[in-house]
Amino acid sequence: MKKILMASGLVLLLLTGCSSSKEAEPVSETKKIVHFTEPAELLTLDTTQEEDFTSFNAQNQVLEGLYQLNEKDETIPAVAKELPIISEDKQTYTISLRKDAKWSNGETVTAKDFLYAWRRAVTPETAPSYASLFVSSIKNAEAIYQGEMAPEKLGVEIPDDYTLVVHLIKPIPYFTSLLTFETFFPINEEFAKKQGTSYGTSSETTLYNGPFLLAGWTQNSDTWSYVKNPDYWDAKNVAMDEIKTTVVKSTSTAVNLYQTDELDRVVLDGEFSKQYKNDADFQNQNDTKVGYLRFNQGSGKALENQSLRKAIALSINREEFVENILGDGSIAATGFVPKNFVENPKTGEDFRTESGTQQI
Repeated sequence: MKKILMASGLVLLLLTGCSSSKEAEPVSETKKIVHFTEPAELLTLDTTQEEDFTSFNAQNQVLEGLYQLNEKDETIPAVAKELPIISEDKQTYTISLRKDAKWSNGETVTAKDFLYAWRRAVTPETAPSYASLFVSSIKNAEAIYQGEMAPEKLGVEIPDDYTLVVHLIKPIPYFTSLLTFETFFPINEEFAKKQGTSYGTSSETTLYNGPFLLAGWTQNSDTWSYVKNPDYWDAKNVAMDEIKTTVVKSTSTAVNLYQTDELDRVVLDGEFSKQYKNDADFQNQNDTKVGYLRFNQGSGKALENQSLRKAIALSINREEFVENILGDGSIAATGFVPKNFVENPKTGEDFRTESGTQQI
């Protein structure tokens, strides 16, 4: 069974959200294989270097952190064997790791792998653009990032190989879900140091602990494959044996490949979404992105005037824009926290509905 995905747009204060899929049938009775695309090349598997969506997508297939999100966006254990024990003041998290999580070289994933990755993420010489996630949450991370303190002073302890104790600078209600983000994933220190600057730049110079292993990839590749990891702790629940991936930058080319059964999924832009919206294979899936215009409002410029900026914002018919121009199922945004994203935990009411329209 084929499937078409509808692409999300990112323009003019619009809450984007559409892509979707059905389960693909196996192409043979003995091996379950699907053919997918990416819109751009895979740049890195180093979780302290990624900044592009293709790299994020790939890292989520071949690497795994302490926690992951389920189909309802609820945080569930991954390498961690259970949700953290949180201190009374909400600033200390004790996390126990499962003992059956393995690296692709057979070594066990331990608390040391997380500690190494996290220190690497705040060390000035190796810190990624997402270092702010650590700086704004973990004790001493900011001082380390500013070069004022040694990485060993990061507020994380490992009393044994399977326990992490994390000290926060303040209570952060969403910290557990933050740990699902790729920059918090583990890195095997010995392997990474052996690879040096080549770490994460090819299939062979990366170590994996996720549901798939990457095959046939270097930074110049426009094709690669995700192959099921037989040593993954939850391998019995990984449905596919292989995901063949091809970089296809043109939607029309991707659609042609789909029509000739060379692809099992296509992400569509607005025009193609309109064309195929009545197709039996067409589905929508909400995504959470907000696009917006940022005005040049420097001193002495006309757009320094807040009322003028508000007037321009009010002059844009957002509903007409998402319906007639994007045409991809996007929802007009009325705030930076999108609709159908966060609910009041006590009442179940949608945050955007409860908070009303935001003047943006």
